Amino acid sequence: MESPKGCKVGFAEDIFHWEAIMIGPQDSPYADGVFLLNIDFSVGYPFKPPMVNFKTKVYHPNIGQDGRICLEASWRPPISIFQLLLVIYARFSTPEPDDPLDIEIAHIYKTQRILFEEKARSWTKKYATASQKSAINWSHFL
Repeated sequence: MESPKGCKVGFAEDIFHWEAIMIGPQDSPYADGVFLLNIDFSVGYPFKPPMVNFKTKVYHPNIGQDGRICLEASWRPPISIFQLLLVIYARFSTPEPDDPLDIEIAHIYKTQRILFEEKARSWTKKYATASQKSAINWSHFL
């Protein structure tokens, strides 16, 4: 299956439960981080968006503390998984602080950008580096 640059996707259990890996973009505070996501499709797919959760902790205004990312506002049935991953990946470089899941992080992003970037880099180093890489079942992505 074709994946966007910086992303890999594969079945986790069956066709309704997938996993994806994203490598943080170089132009962001998430550079070189390895982020693992769960993608769960309901029987309502493609008319309902898949549920996407980051398993890796991420300091980001559009990602909830539980790892949830909200896709309802931008979802359209013709969107492919490739396009979905592109949208999520783009948010690493261009957060949308006016549509946050974490209001506190969004406020810091808007008012103290340097502090936001320091915290995002710190979380990436703490949660999305060597220990994360060793926890990934790479066989899903080969």
